[in-house]
Amino acid sequence: MTARLEYMSEQWYELLASAAQRHRRQAVAVMLDVSPAVITQVLNGTGKYGAGAARTDRIASRVVHTFGRYPCPHLSAEDGAERIVTGDDCRVYAHRPAPIGSPRQMQHWQACQTCPHKAATAPAAPKESS
Repeated sequence: MTARLEYMSEQWYELLASAAQRHRRQAVAVMLDVSPAVITQVLNGTGKYGAGAARTDRIASRVVHTFGRYPCPHLSAEDGAERIVTGDDCRVYAHRPAPIGSPRQMQHWQACQTCPHKAATAPAAPKESS
């Protein structure tokens, strides 16, 4: 059994472990735009991550922006109280085509276009083929 590494006590690691319990590791890897091997090595504390030869800041940032939670300025203003949404929910609203059937949905979408969280929840860019 691998010793518990320092990064395993950080919040982003808990988010990653939780996502890996809800989804297959392959699916989590796709969401984070990393290889499944990276997910396994980080979760198990093996490979370069276990040896301390690989930095975790890149994966940590991707995990927080994908599975983290954000205060939604639009929903908070609408409700009069802070509303927290997941990174996935934020991505669904902010990165969809403009909704044309509902004025309320259009207002939400328009607010998302200037929201500071939009860039953080952007879908992973497709990898270029070589």
